[in-house]
Order: sequence, then structure tokens, then C-alpha cells
Amino acid sequence: MILEVIDRGRLEKIAVVNGSAGKDIDGRAYIGGYYLNSGGYGSVWFDKSIWNVETLPKQDGIIAYRLTRKAD
Repeated sequence: MILEVIDRGRLEKIAVVNGSAGKDIDGRAYIGGYYLNSGGYGSVWFDKSIWNVETLPKQDGIIAYRLTRKAD
């Protein structure tokens, strides 16, 4: 899955393997997963109570989400 994160004017696209659009941790919903880095795998999770999550059209069969920070 691809996470397109827009935060304070910065756009970052993260390719996530073994991702989840709805992981529950301590009663909070998260979106994210694991990504490859030079040391193996890293993980990234975004709290859905802080981020708006929009499903984007699939590209080459890969699902993508756009995350934008909610207003304070």
C-alpha cells in the first residue's frame, strides 16, 4: 500500500509492505505498516484521530491512501 502524507506543506509518499488500514492499539485506530530501509524494516503508524484518511484510486493494483493532518 502507498501512504501519501501531506503535513504542513510537505508531501511524502511511503511504500508500505504488510500494511493495515485499521490497526487497533490501546483503543485507538491507526493506519500504517512496515517499510524497507537500509537496516531491514522500519514501521510507521498514523493515529486516525489526528489524520484524515482518504482512499485514492488503485494504481497498478496497489491501494493508496492520502493522509492530511486534521485542524487543531
